[in-house]
Amino acid sequence: MDELMNTTNPGINPLMDFARKVECSVKIPSQGLLYDEDTIEFNAIGEVDIMPMLPNDELSIVNPDSLISGDAIINLIKSCCPGVKHPEDLYYPDVNTILLGIRKATYGNEIIQSGVCPKCWQKKLDIEQKEMERIAKERNLILDELSDDEAKELYNEASKNVAEKITEMEKNNEIHITPVEFKYDINNILETITMLPKDSIIETKDGLKIYLTPYKCKDKILFSQRSINEQKVLTYYQKTLKNEKLTDENIVEYLNKSNKMIGMYTDITDKTIDILSKSILKVLIPDGRVIDNQDFIKEYVKNISSELVVKLNNEVIKLNDYGIKSTLEMECPCCGNKWDEKFYGFNQTDFFGISS
Repeated sequence: MDELMNTTNPGINPLMDFARKVECSVKIPSQGLLYDEDTIEFNAIGEVDIMPMLPNDELSIVNPDSLISGDAIINLIKSCCPGVKHPEDLYYPDVNTILLGIRKATYGNEIIQSGVCPKCWQKKLDIEQKEMERIAKERNLILDELSDDEAKELYNEASKNVAEKITEMEKNNEIHITPVEFKYDINNILETITMLPKDSIIETKDGLKIYLTPYKCKDKILFSQRSINEQKVLTYYQKTLKNEKLTDENIVEYLNKSNKMIGMYTDITDKTIDILSKSILKVLIPDGRVIDNQDFIKEYVKNISSELVVKLNNEVIKLNDYGIKSTLEMECPCCGNKWDEKFYGFNQTDFFGISS
């Protein structure tokens, strides 16, 4: 009898009855209105079902290369949201909301974010600045004429000199520069998400109606990579303009580097146009025709004024900000100062500067 009770069908694993299940569901900002029918399968109350992360999922979201490439986010949503058939096609506000739901399903309803009071931090900087000015006066130095390295060295010396004073001030509750952890209720945050408008339209001077959407997940990844490359270009030129001393020996090397950077910048510009084009759902022209051919739209965007490009891009950025809050309110336990801190939800890719 005991042997019969312990016998199991070798083709069915009874342990899977105890494996992860749907822990929660979330309403998404687009409400599914902008998607094809096969993109998302909603539950009975019109929300996206979410399961907790697996160990492999947790490893992927702390891998910078996987985050920047976009694989981490796409694979995480595939793993935790079986109803989402094409995560790469999700709009950015929906991605952020779903990721926060995954955070809740995995770790519970409480989320902790740290922050430093900007008012107290400014007090610290003022103290260090005064010490720098004291040292400079003592040594007959002019702060504005110092090189970056000299200014950094002087700041480090000043900071070291006043470190004990600042520590004492913090002990006496006169200043608070240690990061403070604040706790938030994820349900409360999810209840305050803003829904995307049904239509977002920009009308041009010549009578076109351009219908816009937020970035899709795959396009946001391109934006991330573009931002990182753009920062490399800017950093290089800032450094060159300030520190490079051109001579007969290094001018050829400098020109080669410059040409390479110009090529990279051209590539960045092309990607920007490509990403913006993909955020145009369709264009209604004055004779009533609807143009939704992406090749036609991209060609059009390449040939419009920079003023209109900026206008369209600004509207897309606004659409990207729908969904979960972009900031959380914090209050200093020392001086009572209240401020808003940038809130990344559970979207680690935003730490790489891709948030618009």
